[in-house]
Amino acid sequence: PSAMVGLLAGIGLIAGGAILWIIWSRFGRGTHWAYWIVLIATGLALARYAAIFMAPTWSGRLRLGEGALPLAGECGVAVLAMLILLLPGTRRHFRTITR
Repeated sequence: PSAMVGLLAGIGLIAGGAILWIIWSRFGRGTHWAYWIVLIATGLALARYAAIFMAPTWSGRLRLGEGALPLAGECGVAVLAMLILLLPGTRRHFRTITR
């Protein structure tokens, strides 16, 4: 059974990597739908971090083995990504390329 789980996990990782590769390459070329997917994913990540930080027992909601410092670092990266996505130059890049 563990070999089958490992095989399915490997297939899932390869498929997930391929999907992310396609989205990110389209994002780099300025495809409009890729911008929205990345924006929504970043927004969901920020909502998760906000829920963890605002919960009364936020430390109990952390993933196994994750401390407050790594969580703050991840949150900082998500905020930076959101700011880059919302910059006028980034938005113009996605408006000028054909959808």
